[in-house]
This record gives sequence, structure tokens and C-alpha cells, in this order.
Amino acid sequence: MKILLAGDFCPTECTDELFKSKDIKTLFGDTLSLFEGNDINFVNMEGALTESDAGIEKFGPCLKGTPIAAEVMKDVGINLVGLSNNHIFDYGIQGYKDTVAALDEQGIAYTGFGKNYEDARKNYYFEKNGEKIAFVCVCESEYSYALEDRMGSRLFDCYDTIADVREAQKKSRTVIVAVSEGVELDGLDEFQSGKVDNFGHKYLSGIGKCLEELVQDRIGCKVRSVELNILQRCAAHIASETDLAEAESLGVVAVKAAAQGKTGMVSAIVNRNTADYIPNYGIVPVCDVANKIKYVPREWINEAGNDV
Repeated sequence: MKILLAGDFCPTECTDELFKSKDIKTLFGDTLSLFEGNDINFVNMEGALTESDAGIEKFGPCLKGTPIAAEVMKDVGINLVGLSNNHIFDYGIQGYKDTVAALDEQGIAYTGFGKNYEDARKNYYFEKNGEKIAFVCVCESEYSYALEDRMGSRLFDCYDTIADVREAQKKSRTVIVAVSEGVELDGLDEFQSGKVDNFGHKYLSGIGKCLEELVQDRIGCKVRSVELNILQRCAAHIASETDLAEAESLGVVAVKAAAQGKTGMVSAIVNRNTADYIPNYGIVPVCDVANKIKYVPREWINEAGNDV
């Protein structure tokens, strides 16, 4: 069985015209071939597909796109959607209803949302040629999670989620858990692994790594977590020629320095001629770089905090 697991699929008002005109080439670029020939193409539906303008009150932005986006999703081969995240409820009950109506019309399956907590906990199973795959979609306790008497997304819980994985294992040897990690959660430290790197920085692992460790400890099966939110991993296909050339050159400089026995150093672009954009490479002491964080100036970032 061939499966594509993608991260956030987020049609917005900025891309509405592209979806309405079904400009698939502009929307997907050279990633379109990745969706071909798969039994399952899974994405996290990060936002509502609705024409409603009644966004909820929240700290972060309310995300929505045209319901026509579901037609494009079907055209490219997306056939399974996770609805357990911090944006599916951005336009309330109407936004959710519009979203699932658009998905239903195109025959796209979805999971991770329910009329109450127990309903949201239902696993999704896909079977082909005698092989069955289970999907468990969960999110952190943000704006959209379900309660016993309230519809919403499937909440990550240290006990119930493990129980759901056990239940899925009764029917399938392979269980895929899709975890949506939003930045709008209070008390994120509760779900971090507590591990730090050599410079004292906490690993931004969130509940993905937490869940991996819980499964290893309580179930004992083979498990690994993959974080799709790391930009260098999920956007390598659209790296510019400049990015690739500079990365390779930095690698060459580093290898040469190591071959010369130099240590405690790191390769770097030490000076760039901004007029002609010609980088100059060299090595600098790692102590001059490590922990010398330079933040993007707040005035460069828009009021919503999601663009520059």
C-alpha cells in the first residue's frame, strides 16, 4: 500500500481565485506528481471551507477558503482529511458544516471530529487487498476540541489516546497517528519531552514526541514520530537555486576545515556583497554563533503575526 502523508492543507482567501479557476499548476507546482499513484493521500485540513464571515473570537487568525477547494483536492487525488486541529472551528458550527458538506460532495473521507468527545474518538480504517491501515487524528487542547456535550476535534489525552491506539491495533498492524500542534496552546511545556540540546534550548517536540514516548512505555510496540513542521524538511522541494548553492558551498568549507584538523569552528557566510549578492564563505568560532540569536524585528511582522 502506498500512502502520502502531508502536513497542513490551508486554502485561504489569498488563494481563493486560484482554487476557483482550478489553477492546479500554480497551486501545487512540481509537488503535483507526489499525489499520483497513491492509495491514500492524507492532509490536515487547516481551516474551514466556507463562505461565512462569522469568524470566532480568538488570539490567532481565523482561516478559511472557498468550498470549491474540495473539488481541487479531489482532482489532485486527496482522499483523506484530518479535521483535528486548531482552525477547523474558526468559523463556528456553520464553518464546520460547510467544510464537511464540501468534502462529502467530492467523496473525500475525513476523521478527527465528532458531535461529542466519544464520537470524535472514532478511528478511521482503510483496507485494500487484505491490508488495513488505521488513522488516529488528535490535536492539542486549543479552541476546537470536543467535550462530552459539545462537538469538536479529537483531543490528545495521555490516557484516552493510548487507549485509542490499542483499539486500533486490534484491527490493524499499522496505526498512523496524525497530531496537529498549534502554537496557541497555554502550558505547552506539559507536553514537551523536557530534553535540551547542547546549548540548553528545549526541543520543540510537543505532543508528537510525547506520544511516541508514551506508546513505547505503555504499549511497547515499534514506533517513531516524524515532525512535518520543520521547514527545512517540508519545503526542500521549493528551495531556491541560491539556497542550494550556498548550502553546498558551506558544506565544502566545513569539510575542508575538518580535514585540516580545525575544531570548535562552524562554516558561515562571513560577508556578502549585497550589491551583486556574492557570498564570501569562511569559518568562525562556534562560540561566536551559538546562542547569538537575532530575532526578526517585530515591526517587520504584520499585526496578525502570520506574515512579513
